[in-house]
Amino acid sequence: MQKGAQPSDTCRAILSYTGVVYRNHLQNGVKKGAFGQEEADRRFDAWLNEKNTKIEGKRSKLIPAPSRPTRPASMPRSARPPRWPPS
Repeated sequence: MQKGAQPSDTCRAILSYTGVVYRNHLQNGVKKGAFGQEEADRRFDAWLNEKNTKIEGKRSKLIPAPSRPTRPASMPRSARPPRWPPS
């Protein structure tokens, strides 16, 4: 990210998701003397932990809910509710 070609939109999205863009931003702050390397590492670690927590929260919501009860195998076909549209 320090030198080279401009990343495409897709590439930039991937780099941003993985934290490369934020790490580059912090390194530029260190170069300019805004804060030290230790502070940059602390900020990046805090960001990374927050991001991982957010991802795990979303992942836990994606656990499938229990499925609807299905008709028992012993239930006769005529007892099933009609299908729509009728075939």
